[in-house]
Amino acid sequence: MTPQDTLAPGFRALTLNHGRISLRWHPRTVISCAVLIVIALAVGFASLSQGKLELSPGELWTILIGQGDPAATSIVWEIRMPRVLTGLFTGACLAISGAVFQSLSRNALGSPDLIGFTSGAATGAVAAIMLAGAGVVAVGLASIAGGLVTAIAVYVLARKNGETDGQRLILVGIGVGALLQAVTVILLTRGHADIAIGAQMWLTGTLNLRGWDNVATVGIALVLLLPALILGARHLNALEFDEGLARQLGVKTERVRLLTMGAGVALVGLATAATGPIGFVALAAPHLARRLVRVSHVPLAASACLGATLLLAADLLGQVLPIAAKLPVGLMTGVLGGFYLLWLLLRKTP
Repeated sequence: MTPQDTLAPGFRALTLNHGRISLRWHPRTVISCAVLIVIALAVGFASLSQGKLELSPGELWTILIGQGDPAATSIVWEIRMPRVLTGLFTGACLAISGAVFQSLSRNALGSPDLIGFTSGAATGAVAAIMLAGAGVVAVGLASIAGGLVTAIAVYVLARKNGETDGQRLILVGIGVGALLQAVTVILLTRGHADIAIGAQMWLTGTLNLRGWDNVATVGIALVLLLPALILGARHLNALEFDEGLARQLGVKTERVRLLTMGAGVALVGLATAATGPIGFVALAAPHLARRLVRVSHVPLAASACLGATLLLAADLLGQVLPIAAKLPVGLMTGVLGGFYLLWLLLRKTP
C-alpha cells in the first residue's frame, strides 16, 4: 500500500495489489466525518438520559453494559434507543437524498422537501393511513410509492427539448409539492376524526414512540442505497460539473439521473415513513457539509454524518427546552431550518 499523488487538490490516492484497486480519499472529509460521528454519539448518549426518568451518565453507562436496574434498562432499550437510532438513520437518509438532488439540480435549494418529493411521500403515507388503516410496512411502501410517483411527475414536467433543467426542476417541484399538500389536507378532512388526529400528529414529524421496526426501515435503506450512491458518485460529480462534458467522458447522463433520483426518492420515502415529514435537514446538511469539507464533489459521507448529527441535536433541543410540551423534532427542524433558509436566500440575493 503506497500513497500516491492526488488527482485533485486535497485528495490522496491509495493503490492496492500493484495498482489493481485505487481508492481516493480526502483527509479533511475523513477527519470531519470522524468528528461528526463523535458529536452524534455524544448527542445520542445525552438523549438516552432524557425523559421522565432522568439518568446520570454513570447510571446510563451501567445500563448500556447490561448491569443496570431492569426497569430502567427496559426503558432505555425499548423506548429511548429506538428513538435515537431512528433519528440517527433518518437524518443520514434525508441528508444523502438532499445531496443527490442538490447535485442533480445544480442548486443549493434543490432539496426533496422543497421540490415536492417529501410532500409526495407524505401524501402516499397519509392516504394509506386514512383510507386503509395501514401499518408500518404498508405505510412505508405507500410513502415510497408516493415519492416515486411525484418524482416521475416532476421529472416529466421539468423536461424540455429532451433535457431536464435544474431551475425548471425546482420550480415544477414547488408547484407539485403545493398541490400535494392540498391533497393531504383533503384526505385529513374526509376521514374519521380519530384516525385523522393520529395522521396529523404523524405529519408533524416525530421520533416519539419509535420502535425497532422503524429502526429497521431506515437502517436497511441506508445500508442498501448508500454504497450504490457512493459508487456512482463520480458520475454525479461529472454531471454536476457540466452535462456536455459528462457525455464526452462516456457518462450516460439520463440513466445516471434516473438511477440516482430513484435512490434519493427511496431514501426520503422510507425516512418519511419512519418519522413523518421532517423538513430542512435535506436542505441544510449537504450545503453545510460542502462548506465544512471544502470539496467540489458531492459530499455524500459528510452529508450523512452531518444530517444525523443535526437531527439528533434538534430532537434533544426539543426535549430539554423549558416549556410544558416537548416539541416534535419536525417542528424544531422547521423553526431552525426557516432561519437557515432565510440566511441562505439573503446571502444569495445581490
